[in-house]
Amino acid sequence: MRTTQKTRWTLVTALEEIWKQAKDSKLSEEYFAKVSEPCAYVKRKLNISPIQAYVIAILMDAGKPLFLRDISGYAGCSNIVMMSYKKQLDELHERWMISWVMMTNNGNLEMGYGIRPLLVEAIQENKTFVAKPVSEYTPYEALEQIGKWIDLIDQKNLFYNETEKSHMERLDDLLSQEKYPIVKERMKEANMRSGFACLFYGSPGTGKTESVMQLARKTGRNVFQVDIARLRSKWVGDSERQVQYLFEQYEELVMESKVCPILLINEADAIISKRTSNVSSSVDKMENTIQNIILQAMERLNGIMIATTNLTENMDPAFKRRFLFKVKFDKPSVEVKARIWHSMIPSLPDEEVSLLAKSYNFSGGQIENIARKQIVEYVLSGISPDTKVIQKFCDEENIASRTKPIGFF
Repeated sequence: MRTTQKTRWTLVTALEEIWKQAKDSKLSEEYFAKVSEPCAYVKRKLNISPIQAYVIAILMDAGKPLFLRDISGYAGCSNIVMMSYKKQLDELHERWMISWVMMTNNGNLEMGYGIRPLLVEAIQENKTFVAKPVSEYTPYEALEQIGKWIDLIDQKNLFYNETEKSHMERLDDLLSQEKYPIVKERMKEANMRSGFACLFYGSPGTGKTESVMQLARKTGRNVFQVDIARLRSKWVGDSERQVQYLFEQYEELVMESKVCPILLINEADAIISKRTSNVSSSVDKMENTIQNIILQAMERLNGIMIATTNLTENMDPAFKRRFLFKVKFDKPSVEVKARIWHSMIPSLPDEEVSLLAKSYNFSGGQIENIARKQIVEYVLSGISPDTKVIQKFCDEENIASRTKPIGFF
């Protein structure tokens, strides 16, 4: 049924209409004629084309990343049809509306697409989408939305110790779009490897992964993210092909992108540990082969790779040599912890903030857990937790952990 001009659209209702009419439509001309009005509204708010509006609508409804065939399958058309719109998908990615996501399918690595939380927020609030600068988006802004989308927190203010702050500022400068090409060319002229491999290591919850994301935003780069921990169980069998394919996919993205993207390998513990010298099983042989493939890929790297890890005691020396930069993320100092507490729970009086910062040796991630519990408690009871309740949350969270240092930036 054709919509009328009297309809008062919002982004939510317009995208819902685009999604509803798309079922088995084969993305035909008739379909786009039916949804011309909601598409026109979405274009005014988000400045995207009808096919881009369709993709956003499908991802919004799914609430999770999808393969390309899932996006095309809902409309009953082939992957070939959707592949013809690749440039429009890439544009959505470049504008920080959707993201590339590596997922497994029957043991195989495939690239999918996910909608970014900041775009979800804009759609929910019927606002024109503008990617926020990192400095304008705090963890508490996201925590206030916990009843709506607790799992969609995207940007956070990070508070560094002085050493970490200095290292990250150097990386911000080095990977800027102005200086990175110059540095890369100088290294080539000196017959040195031009790829940049960095290791972010330290205790869980100290901001390693979030630092990569904010580094990407500050330098205008996309992130090609791989969770090795989730892929490791799929490596038995054709594992070598999967790992090789991963780096080939990234190198293709480097060649196709105007601005070099970042390859992020999260929780890289599984791949940087010491190789087995006395191979006694097929599994040992497989893991050694995988590590050799990754080491060779790092030698040939033509882009920017950042790996994060919590454990470094058993790190293979060959990986230590290939990581040009190694940045250790320590737990925050008392002063920094106080700033994190104040950012996470602004309602806390200064004296309570000071007491919590001195009493608990928490990482930023642990403090965020307490803040989440505080919000959940308020949602459930309607009463803001007092100091005793927050201290109780802290005692529950107070699990000690240690990380052995491996080097320096």
